[in-house]
Amino acid sequence: MVPIILDKSTFQSFSSHEHIVLSRHTMLNLIPILPIEVIGDLAKDYKGKALSADKVRILSDKFGGSSTPMSAEYRFLCMNALIGNPVPMTGQIIAAQSTVVPEKNGEYGVLIENTPLNYALLRWAKGDFSQMEIELAKVRRNTLLQVDVDAFKAQIDEWDIVLPRVTNFEDIPPVLDEYCNNPKLQGIWIQLLLRHINPITEYWKQAWRTWKESGMQVWEYAPYAGHCLRVILAMQISVRSHLVRWEPNNISDAQYLHYLPFCSGFYSNDKLHLNLAPLLAREDQLVASGTRLKSAIKRSEDIWSSYTNKEKTGLRFALGSHPIPLPNSTLNDLWDLVCRPWSRGSGNRAIELTQEEKLAAWELVEKLNALKNTA
Repeated sequence: MVPIILDKSTFQSFSSHEHIVLSRHTMLNLIPILPIEVIGDLAKDYKGKALSADKVRILSDKFGGSSTPMSAEYRFLCMNALIGNPVPMTGQIIAAQSTVVPEKNGEYGVLIENTPLNYALLRWAKGDFSQMEIELAKVRRNTLLQVDVDAFKAQIDEWDIVLPRVTNFEDIPPVLDEYCNNPKLQGIWIQLLLRHINPITEYWKQAWRTWKESGMQVWEYAPYAGHCLRVILAMQISVRSHLVRWEPNNISDAQYLHYLPFCSGFYSNDKLHLNLAPLLAREDQLVASGTRLKSAIKRSEDIWSSYTNKEKTGLRFALGSHPIPLPNSTLNDLWDLVCRPWSRGSGNRAIELTQEEKLAAWELVEKLNALKNTA
């Protein structure tokens, strides 16, 4: 399965059925900010508390139970990077809660466990909200509303660092390279990251010592911390350059970008995400609008419904978890970017077909692929 991240606007725009269809081809990286934003809707004014709770219940039900494994929180991962622990940044999901289990052959496996937030999703889907969760939703909303643009800019200003203004988003990466690679600023960047994470004193000292002993720049000895730094600075430059209209929700929106290394596909309908994510993504990542993904799912379902039951069984055999080949589909674009090309050896071999049925199914997929590639 291909790991993807959906922002809240994209997630809530999909029906429960569309989420099921999407889960056949991808795996949602359930980052903590998504359910936190969902429960935050309890504090919104939908003309009454009952309606607010019902909105959250309906939205929580779209997770389909406890959902996929919860991702480790980005500040925890950034802190680990700063103290010298490697953090993979090649698209895999880093689970928040897991147990290493020894096997009889001497090897080890990993048991991915549900977190309290996973269990909370089960309750929320039934309309069961604790009083603490209701109060936390209010506190979170009030806190966001109190974060103004001057407080945001002050993160950099106290060190007398003046980030340049740019005229468009494409001008941001060279500025990030210049400032992130400046040897004289590395100590300041470490302090900025540590203040952002706000760890206990022991970890603060360990991170500082690890950086000093490495003799490297932040992005060299702690690549994920370097990514977090680029997110923070990209946000600062965007706001200073008036490319982004300041909104309190910018703080939450930025959190999604911190998780960018832990997916292959990033889908959002947020303008901030769609402008900044391509500048921060790897070459083997796809960033696209949630609207495009929703359209791809609909087209896939439309063509699927046009086949007979026999043809559907053949396609399940031939394709497996591969999406139906369609031109101009962001779902196909994602698979083409990060997965091995489809071949007759692909598919779901657990489905038993006659040789004649197998050939018919393979030929149908090959025909669809030819149409996709010539469109």
